[in-house]
Amino acid sequence: MVLATACGGGDKGGENGNVLEVKAKLAEKRKTFEKLRADIAKLEKKLEKLDPSYAKQKLEAKTTLVTTLPVSKEPFTRFVEVRGKVTSDKNVILNAQTQGLVTYIAVQEGQFVGAGQSLVAQENSVLASNLEEVKTQLKLANALFERQDKLWKQKIGTEIQYLQAKSNKESLERKIKP
Repeated sequence: MVLATACGGGDKGGENGNVLEVKAKLAEKRKTFEKLRADIAKLEKKLEKLDPSYAKQKLEAKTTLVTTLPVSKEPFTRFVEVRGKVTSDKNVILNAQTQGLVTYIAVQEGQFVGAGQSLVAQENSVLASNLEEVKTQLKLANALFERQDKLWKQKIGTEIQYLQAKSNKESLERKIKP
């Protein structure tokens, strides 16, 4: 006994039959479309001969109108409002070398500053008194060093005393230099 079955045989003409029918209809419609296009072109030519303004209207329908203005020299300004957040590339912390009361601030917040520009002024009375004290100590150190130097050249005194006097003098000189 032999049993044969088939699936999807519900279409009468099959799928290939439908494709062939659709292709035939498409070819027929294209022929009709081409015939209509040729008829439209013939009618437009006839209309252009009968009515010359029709050609102008047809041309205007295809073109885009452009207007021009005379060129004049005048300032060009545009104002734009923008909201945003501004962050700096560098955050600079300012520390004083000596303590003191700030008496004057020479810049405003957000102002651009340059290298070497004075930003603030400090009360310098404490600094001035410290400088005077160091100058007095330097005078004493110079006198002691000169005496030790003379004694050392005469081979009197120890090398330690000479080096201490010299070191003390040089240290005080460095404190005075900026």
